[in-house]
Amino acid sequence: MIVRLLMLVVPLLLLSACAVSPNQLGISQSEWNQYSEQQRQQIKHNYRQAQEVKHEIHAKNGNSVLAVRVQGGQVLMPPYTSLQPYQAVAFNVKEGECNLKIAMVQPNNPDQKTSLKVCYANGVLYFDPSPYDPNFAKGALQFAYMPVWKRGFTYSNMSSTGFTKLTNATVFVKEIAS
Repeated sequence: MIVRLLMLVVPLLLLSACAVSPNQLGISQSEWNQYSEQQRQQIKHNYRQAQEVKHEIHAKNGNSVLAVRVQGGQVLMPPYTSLQPYQAVAFNVKEGECNLKIAMVQPNNPDQKTSLKVCYANGVLYFDPSPYDPNFAKGALQFAYMPVWKRGFTYSNMSSTGFTKLTNATVFVKEIAS
């Protein structure tokens, strides 16, 4: 009896673990419907690979702390399918800190927002991971540590292909502790 139940439940669990919705991928349903079945399967395959890469992140915990400011440009704020402006954000991130979610809020409507995921691991500051591209599973924007961060450095016109699709942003990075 228990064996039969397990034979029914385990395959269902495996199937549900493989089910990926367009929403999880950052793709609207209308865009998803335009893809062929082969393209959908490839996107799902890439999503699973990207998730595996995320699980492989072994961030070293260091003493470095960065002060970061992101301003200008636009981001994707579901349910909208077009890019929206956002209020400038400033935050600190410590080396080894990943899965940090930064609220990106629309200036005219504080209820409309999205989260920009940030990770600072092994001397690289990552922004906006892609849910389906394994090459950008840690972040579609990647800033490798530079000594100039000690006095502060500004990156202009930064754009990403990750979930939030940060576009034409200015990113200021300064190391405030090492």
